[in-house]
Amino acid sequence: MTRVRGDHSMATMTPSGTPAGESFSFLRPPAEPGELGRLGAYRVLRLLGAGGMGKVFLAEDPVLEREVALKVMCLPPGEDRAVWCERFLREARALAGINHPHLVTVYQIGDDNGAAFLAMERLRGESLDARLLRAGALSADEVLGIAEDVALGLAAIHDHGLIHRDIKPSNIWLPAPAGRDPGPLGADAPARAKILDFGLVRGANSDTHLTQVGVLVGTPAYMSLEQMGGGAIDCRSDLFSFGCVMYAMCTGRPPFAASNPVARIAALVRGHLTPVREIQPAVPEPLARLIEQLLATDPDKRPPSAAEVVRRLRAIRTGPAGADRAPAPFLRRHRVKLVALVAVLAATALLARATWPPRAESPVASSPVTPPDLPPAPDGGPRAEPQVPPAAPVVEYLCDMTKLHERTHPPPGGRPPPGVDGVVRVGGVRAPHGVFMHATPSRAEPAIATYKLDRKYLRFTAEVAMNDSARRPEDGPLVFTVAIDGEEKWRSRELAPRQPPERCDLDVRGANELTIGVQFLGARYQGAHGAWIEPHLTR
Repeated sequence: MTRVRGDHSMATMTPSGTPAGESFSFLRPPAEPGELGRLGAYRVLRLLGAGGMGKVFLAEDPVLEREVALKVMCLPPGEDRAVWCERFLREARALAGINHPHLVTVYQIGDDNGAAFLAMERLRGESLDARLLRAGALSADEVLGIAEDVALGLAAIHDHGLIHRDIKPSNIWLPAPAGRDPGPLGADAPARAKILDFGLVRGANSDTHLTQVGVLVGTPAYMSLEQMGGGAIDCRSDLFSFGCVMYAMCTGRPPFAASNPVARIAALVRGHLTPVREIQPAVPEPLARLIEQLLATDPDKRPPSAAEVVRRLRAIRTGPAGADRAPAPFLRRHRVKLVALVAVLAATALLARATWPPRAESPVASSPVTPPDLPPAPDGGPRAEPQVPPAAPVVEYLCDMTKLHERTHPPPGGRPPPGVDGVVRVGGVRAPHGVFMHATPSRAEPAIATYKLDRKYLRFTAEVAMNDSARRPEDGPLVFTVAIDGEEKWRSRELAPRQPPERCDLDVRGANELTIGVQFLGARYQGAHGAWIEPHLTR
C-alpha cells in the first residue's frame, strides 16, 4: 500500500502550550524558570505545533537574545532515522543556501541528546491553510498579493536548481492580518508571505522521487500528475501545485478534491476541473485563465517558469488588459518624457499663435460684418469671445533644482560605499532624471533632501523602489517618505530589492518646501539604495 508523506496535523494542546500527557525526553533539564528544557544552546519555552515527523518549539537564543522557532525531528517507532536525518539535512542546506525575503530563514542546524533540530526565524501570523479555514475564499487583491510573494519565492528556489515538491497552503506562511492578534505563533511579523518546509526539496536533475520504496512524497491534493506517478519532474511540477493553491485561495477549496490519492489521480486524468469563475464570478478573467493554465496536466502547457508567473501576476495587478498581453514597457518607462514633450509642443504652438502676423484688414472696414471666427451674439448681446486653451503644465525635475538642505550617508564629500554609482536604475531601466538616495543606518535619522517650492507648484509625482544596485534579498527594506512644509504627507510600503515600484502623487499647492526621505528598516545595513524614479513637480 502506498503511504503519503507531507501532511502535518497539529497536536492537541493544553492551555500552557504543551500536548496533553506528553513529555519531551530529548530535552535536557531546564536551567531557568519558564523553560521546558534545553536543546543545544537554546532555551525551549513551549510547543508551537507538531506533526508526524517533527515538532516546532518556541525557543530563545540566550547569546543573541532573540526568539527562534526550533524544529525538532521526532520519529515514531519503526521509522528509518538515517533516511529522515538525510531529509532534515537537505532541508537545512536548501534553506541556508537561499537567503530570500519570501523563504523562511534558517539560523543553525544541530544535534543534541539524540535529537536533530533546525533553528529558524520565528514568524508571527498564520498559515495560508489556517487563513482559508478561517476566512474561506480570499479577495482577488489578496490572492494576487500572496501569489506574487509565493511565485517570487519559487523563482528563487528554481534559480538555485531546486524543486520544492510540497507547495500547499499549510507550507505558506502569512503575516498577521491587520487588527488581529495572531496568538502564540510568533513575534516580529514578516512584511510578506513566506514558503516553509523544505524537507522534500530535491535538485532539478535528481532521479530520486521516492524517499523510500512505496512512500509517495508530497500532498496528494496539491501534487501534479507526473509527481504522483513517480516520473521525472521539474520546476513546472511546483507550478502545478502553486496553481492548486491559487485555485483554493480563489474558491476556498482545492481543485481536484478526492478521498484518496488513487481517486485524485483519476480526477486528474479525466481533467474534471470546475472553472474558477463558475464558483467565484468576481475573480478577474486573466487570473482565472492563468490558474487554469497552471493546472494543465501536460507540463508543456503550463507557464515555463515562476518568473513568467510573476510577470503575469503583475500584469493583472497593474492593468485591465490581462495577463496574456505583455505590458507596454516603452510607454510605462517613458511616460514622463512623453508628457513633457507634449507640454513643450503645446507651449510652442501657443507661442506661435500669439506672435503670428495679424491678418490684413478687410477693404470694407466700415461694414458691420461679424468676423467669421466669432459667432454672432444672440439677442443683440455681446459677442462670444474666442476660447483660449489653458496653458500646458510646466514640468520641473527635482534633479535640476537646488536643495535647501540634505542629510545623506555618507556625508557630502565622503567616500561612497561599494557598488554605489548614483545611477537610478530599477528593473534594468535607467531613470535619466532620477534621484539616488543612500539611506542612513536604521538607528540614525533618515536620509532627506529638501527643496524650495515658493508656492509655485501644483503637484509632486514620482515612483519609488530599491535601486538595482541593491541586489541581495537582505538589502533592505526601505521606506520612502514625502513631507510638505515639515509635515509627512506620504509614506510608501516597505520595499525590498526587485519589488515593483510604488507611485506617489501629491497635491502641493501653496507649499513652501518639499522634503523627500529614505529610511532603512533592516537589521543588516548593506545595499540600502533608494531610487526616486523621475521625481518632478508641475505648475
